[in-house]
Amino acid sequence: MNQTINSLDSSGNAEKLPDNLQKPISNMLTDYTPDTHETLGLHNSKYGNITDKVWEEDGSVNMAVPKEQLVKVMRGVADDPEAFAQMYRAEKQYSQDVFAGMPDDADSYSTHNRIRETTAALGAFDGVRADIVFDERFDKIQWTNDFNHAVTAVPGAALNFVPTKYIATGDIANRILDFSSYEATKDRVAEATQEATEKNSDQFDAGQRESDAMIVEWARSNGHKADSDFTEYLISDGQTKHKEGRDTALDYLISDR
Repeated sequence: MNQTINSLDSSGNAEKLPDNLQKPISNMLTDYTPDTHETLGLHNSKYGNITDKVWEEDGSVNMAVPKEQLVKVMRGVADDPEAFAQMYRAEKQYSQDVFAGMPDDADSYSTHNRIRETTAALGAFDGVRADIVFDERFDKIQWTNDFNHAVTAVPGAALNFVPTKYIATGDIANRILDFSSYEATKDRVAEATQEATEKNSDQFDAGQRESDAMIVEWARSNGHKADSDFTEYLISDGQTKHKEGRDTALDYLISDR
């Protein structure tokens, strides 16, 4: 997989994948969601500041690629809203499961790092989605409707990821999914109607509100109120990293225009 991404990037085809490659690449990246999550989140030293890397850990093959290359391939996949939605669903599922395993401690490095990497990863997806507004080939409302439909109108079966370290969770993740998805679909449609300006692209943050909802639901499941200092502190931390993830991804893509 990392060789494929490197080849697409070096050939200049990463952001404009042929139609017949969009779904296959989406399928492959979906399989490696635990790895792409780490690459986009940039809070694991094994995935940061590297060229191309494949290694085996606990009987599972892991892969890492430069974040810029990954973001550009994600943009190529996003020409097909359903293929991109599949990757987004996978990221949300994995992120929700990561949240479900966090310690109930606002001072824990583990809790902060999991929130930061998750919100940064979801921010990167918002950055790719924001770049769609700059591409005049698209009917942005139709693209958004197709994306929303693919994100929400799928069976509830859990996705299977390649790294064997992944362990699916249950009700907490499902509650987060149900609560956050409905509001996010409305947010994405509203964003798609905005004028295609760089200023407006900075407002593409539906994923941030989904991240906020994930933090609130996780906090509630651990006995904390949504408006408690504990919860609001973690939300603020996540919003900062979401913006960084979104802006970094968008910068990678706009720089090529």
